[in-house]
Amino acid sequence: MVSSLQASVRSEALLNYALPALSYNTSLKILIISYTLCLYALIKFLYHAQEGGSSRRANLIIDGITLFFILLDWFTDFYLWGYIYTVALVGQIYVLFLLIALLAKNTKGGSEGRYYLFSAVVSSLIHLLTILANFILLWESNLFLPVFQPIFVLSLALYMSEKYENSFKTIEKLSDRLVVLDKLKDDFLAKTSHELKTPLNGIINISQSLLDGAGGSLSRAQAEDIRLITSIGKRLSTLVYDILDYSKLKVMDIQLHIVCLDVHQVAESTVDIFRYLIKGRPITLENKIPPNQHLIWADENRLKQIFSNLLDNSLKYTELGSISLSCRQDGGFLWIQVSDTGIGIPADKLKDIFAPYEQLGEQSANQRGIGLGLTITQQLIELHGGQIVARSEPGQGTSFTFSIPLAKDNKPQRSLPGDYVGYDASESLATEALPQTVHVGGEFSILVVDDEFSNLKALMNILTLNQYNVTVAINGEAALHLLKGAFHYDLCILDVMMPGISGYEVCRKIRETYSPLELPILLLTAKALPEDMEAGFRAGANDFIEKPFEVRELKCRVSTLVQLKNSMDLLLKKETAFLQAQIRPHFLFNALNTIYSFCYTNPGKAGELLAELGVFLRSSFDFSSTASLVTVEKELRLVKAYVAIEEARFGSQLEVEYAVEPSVLNFSILPLMIQPIVENSIRHGLLKRSQGGKVSLSLTHSEDCIQVEVIDNGVGIPASVLKDLIHAKSETRGVGLTNISRRLLRFYGTTLTIFSVEDHGTTVSFRIPAKT
Repeated sequence: MVSSLQASVRSEALLNYALPALSYNTSLKILIISYTLCLYALIKFLYHAQEGGSSRRANLIIDGITLFFILLDWFTDFYLWGYIYTVALVGQIYVLFLLIALLAKNTKGGSEGRYYLFSAVVSSLIHLLTILANFILLWESNLFLPVFQPIFVLSLALYMSEKYENSFKTIEKLSDRLVVLDKLKDDFLAKTSHELKTPLNGIINISQSLLDGAGGSLSRAQAEDIRLITSIGKRLSTLVYDILDYSKLKVMDIQLHIVCLDVHQVAESTVDIFRYLIKGRPITLENKIPPNQHLIWADENRLKQIFSNLLDNSLKYTELGSISLSCRQDGGFLWIQVSDTGIGIPADKLKDIFAPYEQLGEQSANQRGIGLGLTITQQLIELHGGQIVARSEPGQGTSFTFSIPLAKDNKPQRSLPGDYVGYDASESLATEALPQTVHVGGEFSILVVDDEFSNLKALMNILTLNQYNVTVAINGEAALHLLKGAFHYDLCILDVMMPGISGYEVCRKIRETYSPLELPILLLTAKALPEDMEAGFRAGANDFIEKPFEVRELKCRVSTLVQLKNSMDLLLKKETAFLQAQIRPHFLFNALNTIYSFCYTNPGKAGELLAELGVFLRSSFDFSSTASLVTVEKELRLVKAYVAIEEARFGSQLEVEYAVEPSVLNFSILPLMIQPIVENSIRHGLLKRSQGGKVSLSLTHSEDCIQVEVIDNGVGIPASVLKDLIHAKSETRGVGLTNISRRLLRFYGTTLTIFSVEDHGTTVSFRIPAKT
């Protein structure tokens, strides 16, 4: 800039043309000052271009001398200007000689751009010498070739070019180095988090086992200390996951698996976990998001993480009150709000809550984190294409509202993957035709429940290829309806996230009827976090598998659970055999004693009883297993044979009444389903009363079903015993009814119904499909 100024004022004509009112003295002062500033800029540039050329003392000397000459030029008379100019030139030439010496020294040391700087200083020195010769000796300027200024400019340009090139190379090397270091940092975080998780899980598990009594009884103070250790361990485990997620988000290394989701189900599954965590605290947690109304595009796992972080934040600052989730639709986005009635956030801190490592500071010691939860939440929401805002009133509560894109037309868009090989159900499997069953002649049958059509097809392909009969259902309501039917299943594969009712709720409803051994349940989940697994096991699941799953892992888990169910069926068969073996000696002994007593008093009656005993024994043993079927008529004949013997024993104390529709007799039924009920009514209902009583057996046919009902007016069953009678938690009570109930559930999907009033009698009934 100063060089261009000096060139523009060198000719008085140009300066006078621009400023005609300017005097000759003033224009001459401006010319000398421009020369001084030009040389000052050159010296400063050359001086600072040298390594170590940033001495504060040298800078002050150069600045002081330049300022002295400028003031001297401006405030002195004309006759002194020539001397001033000469002294300034000589001083500047002297400085340039010093710079040449410095450059020569650095040239030996190999400084950057040394030759170009040396050339620039030499050309500048020669140019100043020509000016001095022209000014003092009055030499003509044309005696010197005008090449030194172009050489000076070219040298500086080459010097700057080399500096730029070297700087660019340095930046490239540093960038490569930073990439390597960044990868090392990510690897370090990943390995460190992995290594930390193992001892942290050990601390948590050992602490929990001590609380459960593994090391003996604990005092109250010891239990509190161990609970604190467990809490700290869980908090550290959460911090490990937060740090790892934050490091990935910084480099945008998190991949989202966007699918169409019912936001209610994702929220409900997360809320279900937190409801368990707040048990005993005066806080209500409510999910006000309506089901089956809002479908969004989101990563299921990351959306659960967003809900978890916001709910966890609300719990930290809410000691008493409520936390709720609600939503509203606005254009192409669904705005979801998480509100609490906690302590609120001060206005001066509200703008900083999404900054990394930012905390309010009002938390208790065991709640305090590192301030990454909301930061991660904000970045995850932005990755989905949404945004989050926070509003708060100190002392009134806080609400976080974030947006997620809605699915097109608020309807799920589903597609079929083509990367599975096996049974091709694509032609027959359609959402309009579900539920649907595919029989491949396998020994075991599996019920698959998932709202994703692609998942259903993939599971059907895999399972049918491995010779499993498969029934697929699109939601939990359809699955529960199928389980109430006559067809039985050996395993239920259940997705956690489904419209209508969640997988957890379906699992709980199944467990109201089936035990974990009678119908194993394999839950499909986006991420098997400890809290998700805990919620699933509490709901009654047998096992988990994380999506996307490995085919080999799925096969192994399915095989294990199916074999578990098969073992349960074998146990039932053995229990029936045990029942038969147990009742034979006792019953035969009593029957033979009765027949023996009639041999002397009534030989004809003894003959009839022998015939009935023969029918009873033949009917009891005339089937291959408890899974084979007999006709109702044959089962009824067994009942009458047993009753005939018991009536001969107890006489007027026992009365049995039959109400049987003829159309029922030709239908098929599992063996030993009616006789043990009648026997139980006689032995435990009537004969415990001194006057005996009456048993009524009713067999009716309606709506393609057989209704079996046994009523007695015996002593009845106490309420405390009635609950355990069917499920038989005790090995010494109700073995017969337990076996009947389990077989009914196993083969027909129904159970015994028992109604009893003490001292008034008992009614036992069941209803099965009418099949020939």
